[in-house]
Amino acid sequence: MKDPACSTCEYGPQNMPAVRPENMEALELWVDVSTQWRGAGMGIVGLDYREVRTRAAELDIDLSECVWGKIRKLERIELKKQNKTMNEHE
Repeated sequence: MKDPACSTCEYGPQNMPAVRPENMEALELWVDVSTQWRGAGMGIVGLDYREVRTRAAELDIDLSECVWGKIRKLERIELKKQNKTMNEHE
């Protein structure tokens, strides 16, 4: 049975943008590595690139400049969100 909250949640599928085919590899890799962060002090400092490379190889994803650039862009977005959250709670 589908959870009725999913149809009204801001993170539900109805609010997700369509993924363009050329972004599917980067998205698949991001979903798999988005928990692989390096931390220091009071927060995260970036993705664990060794784990990104390892997972890309396991998924048979060519970590081309294009895919790598997309992963780095997503990383920067997440770091900005984390920094904003940290600053709001000071």
